[in-house]
Amino acid sequence: MKRTPLGRKSPLKGGGRVKPRNAKRRKSEWARAYGSVERVEWVNALDGSGMPTRIELTLPVPPSVNRIWRTGNGRTYKDAKARAYGLAVEAEWRTSKLPRPAFPAGVAVRYTLTWYRFPASGDLSNRLKLVEDALNGLAWADDRQIVSITAMRYDCRRGEQGVHLIIEEAE
Repeated sequence: MKRTPLGRKSPLKGGGRVKPRNAKRRKSEWARAYGSVERVEWVNALDGSGMPTRIELTLPVPPSVNRIWRTGNGRTYKDAKARAYGLAVEAEWRTSKLPRPAFPAGVAVRYTLTWYRFPASGDLSNRLKLVEDALNGLAWADDRQIVSITAMRYDCRRGEQGVHLIIEEAE
């Protein structure tokens, strides 16, 4: 029986999912399936004031916002894939030398997002919110600091997919 990030496929008719046997296994399965931040580059990271002027990141492709919200037991919550994405971004940020948040409250921020996608499907706008949420408290104190977004989408070959971000202080 083939293992998947969501657990193992059910042998039952209809192909339902069976949860993994324990939480640790589930987290490691998500890390393997979803990957982690491949490369982080800080360009002109510090200008002497201790605050970055420009940050460049290459992140894995986030899941679509259409599929991240779940309901159960009378509450709404993010599914495991969305939480794993946020944890992967946060874990990589911790290894950097930049402060948290890099752009403190009150500083207007703009960012450019370039999504290299494979296969050629999915909406660009459905990826933005999860990237913003993952960077809350890391790149900026709150996503209300964002005053300008430039987003682009390109089709690519397998293995080249990812999200490239350039985060700067808005003028």
